[in-house]
Amino acid sequence: MAANKNTKNKNTKNKNAKNKNAKNTKGRISEGLYNFNQVSNDFNNFKPDKDDPEGRAIKRNYQANMVQSAFDADLAKDMAYSQSEIAQSNMTQAADLEQRNTAVNMAQEFDYGMQSMDAQFDAQDKFADNQNERDLGTLNAQGEINRTQTETEGKQDRLTSVVQGQQDRGLAKVQGEYNVQGQKIGADATKYSANQSANAQRYSAAQQAGASKYGSAKAADASKYGAKQSADASKYGATQSRVGAENVASTQAGASMYGAKQSADASRYGATQSRLGAENVATTQAGSANYQADQARKASMYGADRTFDATKDTNLTSTKNIKVTGDETRQTMGYQDQLDASKANRQSARSRSMARAF
Repeated sequence: MAANKNTKNKNTKNKNAKNKNAKNTKGRISEGLYNFNQVSNDFNNFKPDKDDPEGRAIKRNYQANMVQSAFDADLAKDMAYSQSEIAQSNMTQAADLEQRNTAVNMAQEFDYGMQSMDAQFDAQDKFADNQNERDLGTLNAQGEINRTQTETEGKQDRLTSVVQGQQDRGLAKVQGEYNVQGQKIGADATKYSANQSANAQRYSAAQQAGASKYGSAKAADASKYGAKQSADASKYGATQSRVGAENVASTQAGASMYGAKQSADASRYGATQSRLGAENVATTQAGSANYQADQARKASMYGADRTFDATKDTNLTSTKNIKVTGDETRQTMGYQDQLDASKANRQSARSRSMARAF
């Protein structure tokens, strides 16, 4: 009975506190997304009775958690400052060691470089001295060889000039004798050629005179015969031309009469066939136009029906796609919220464990 009475009293107090908080918060513009202020005030103003161990435990637990959270936050902040100071000290020491190592390495590289340059200079200077001695020896030997070769070439050139002079004199003598003989032979050939040319010219003149006389006589006879034959041919041609003209005129007159008759018959037949063809074409074109109009009407109606069906299918498909997209988006957002909450819980637990460790 006492427990029930205490419970009723506690519930009555809680209701009164809620009503009081509700009166205090009435008229505010925004209560917050989760009404945190009202919940916090309600919890802080809650004073459990002596016979309410659960309420006192909750309040003590809340108090202990607040103290633990503040203590963890202070430890975490101190640990962050300590770690920052240690890290800065380590970086300063590392930079100092790096600078010292770099200076030592540069000094050693400088010493090694200078020693290497000194050794290279000595080697190059020694090589230059040796090369100078070798060049001098080569020049002396080359000069001796050139003098010997020049002396030998002079002797050979003098011997060559002597022999060449002897050969030139012998060749000039033979060439002179050959030229004299050639001139004699040329003079004899010129005389013989002149005699033969004169004889040929005299013979050619005699033959040309005889041929000219014979040609004149034959030309006169041929001219007389040609004139006689031309006159006979002219007379025969005139007679045959008159007879042919008369025959041609008679034949052309008959042909013109026959052609006029046939042309008139053909014109009448062509006009009749043109009229019949025009009538058949007009009938065929009218039937074709009627058939095309009927087929166009059917095709237009079929296209309109298919367009309506396609539009309806497209609207249904678009509606389904929008619905599926919304479902997937909401499901993805739910999974993302769960992942973010899990990540926040892990980070909070890790911070508390690190704070307790220190």
